[in-house]
Amino acid sequence: MTDLTSLIEKLEKAEGASRGLDAEISAVVEPHLFDAPGFTPIRPIPNFRYDSGENVIRFEGGGLMDVHFFPPATSSIDAAVSLAERLLPGWMRSMLTGLGKTSAYVRDKSILAPDKIEGEGYHATPAIALVLATLRALQQKDSSNG
Repeated sequence: MTDLTSLIEKLEKAEGASRGLDAEISAVVEPHLFDAPGFTPIRPIPNFRYDSGENVIRFEGGGLMDVHFFPPATSSIDAAVSLAERLLPGWMRSMLTGLGKTSAYVRDKSILAPDKIEGEGYHATPAIALVLATLRALQQKDSSNG
């Protein structure tokens, strides 16, 4: 899953919260957030860049979209937890913060091995640590399903 791998790499390098990364997260794991009512969904989602001056994403070839359509998963623990719940319903999450870095772990609670961790994330921004753990768990789940 190349898009997921690329997104994980970008999140690892992120210095902090980013509305542009929030849009990229949505593009990869929740593309329906890009769909406009009454219009046929466009897949794949066209390349875009974040315009911080106007707080929009600008699509290659024209068009823009307000970033308020995308959850602030890189800045809000609540949004990061909600993302994890939508992508991996019923899975367990835990976080440890200390020494300027947060460690986040996600695992499938239906698996009997209590120490088995499917996703881990480490980052100075707690929300990004949890998003990283969630995306790695999703990647692991997808690779084991086929």
